[in-house]
Amino acid sequence: MKLELVVPATHENQGKPRKAILPPLGIAVIAALTPSDIEVSLTDANVAPIDFQKNVDLVGITSLTSTSHRAYKIADTFRAIGKKVVLGGIHTSVLPKEASQHADAIIIGEAEGIWPGVIADFKANKLQKIYRQNVRPSLVGLPHPRRDLFAKSSYYFTNTIFTTRGCPYSCSFCTVKSFFGHTYRCRPSEFGYILNH
Repeated sequence: MKLELVVPATHENQGKPRKAILPPLGIAVIAALTPSDIEVSLTDANVAPIDFQKNVDLVGITSLTSTSHRAYKIADTFRAIGKKVVLGGIHTSVLPKEASQHADAIIIGEAEGIWPGVIADFKANKLQKIYRQNVRPSLVGLPHPRRDLFAKSSYYFTNTIFTTRGCPYSCSFCTVKSFFGHTYRCRPSEFGYILNH
């Protein structure tokens, strides 16, 4: 089985991929959570064009609100040529009815903890329309992001990490609290350091 993961381009990068500042670690973690018998490829449309003719069985697309319309166009294009599409990310979680019009399945909430089940359902030809993460998944034991899937020369900074999720603040314009929670969740340090302010 072949899986293609896609990060839609931001508005300024649409149609003209170029070097980006940071690689998309979130989707690289999803790649790492994918069972090892699956062949995974990753396209960050900010730095490379999407190959709609690529031989893949399933396409996973993440999106922010700022990239949602592009994500829907990508999803619709893949579906029009017979590919199954799973949509996830913050925008999908906030507006699942809208997103579900463009996908065979959607993921509401963080994908950690439920992604292997999505893959298993797809392989069994039992893909559900909605997968919902009902708990904030632990950041303990997450695999290292699949950095090998990034085109290294396409990013200014490649050795990036994430140490927390969530935010204790309630800014009216921000979706971080609703998606990741109202408190910090920390990844434990392998070296015994405590990461807090």
